[in-house]
Amino acid sequence: MSSKFTSVRLTMEGERFELLVRPDPALNYKMGKPLELSQVIGIEEVFSDSAKGLRVSEEKLKKVFHTTDFYAIAEIILKKGELQLTLEQRRRLIEEKKKAIIAILTKNFVDPRTNSPHPPIRFEQALEQVRVSIDPFRSAEEQLQTVIDALRPILPLKS
Repeated sequence: MSSKFTSVRLTMEGERFELLVRPDPALNYKMGKPLELSQVIGIEEVFSDSAKGLRVSEEKLKKVFHTTDFYAIAEIILKKGELQLTLEQRRRLIEEKKKAIIAILTKNFVDPRTNSPHPPIRFEQALEQVRVSIDPFRSAEEQLQTVIDALRPILPLKS
């Protein structure tokens, strides 16, 4: 597989389907930005294993997706499938999510000893110290309680 492409994987009815896509447009598409499928798709082929170059037969496509139209199938795989992120994309998403969590913490919590807000850098250092894993696909609000529970033993927090 070329480094210019990444894959989107979907398993339906026990069969595995993969598309080769351009990483950044595919991520934008998954995040809900309106893009033409032709801008996202790298190769107009549905694979069962893209690394080995194994294509899916038209019979299987017809059986599972009830069509052989590539773009209709590609849209389903892109919407329901799992995008394999590049390392750079994953780091960027995690960093954005971490900043959002820190912004919420800074806005809502104070140091009970001084009743003044903790500076963002203190939260950032505390997060690194407790090694909380940030999920790039869950919202900051969903992850907030886990982060607070991890920070409480080392950082006094009062809401």
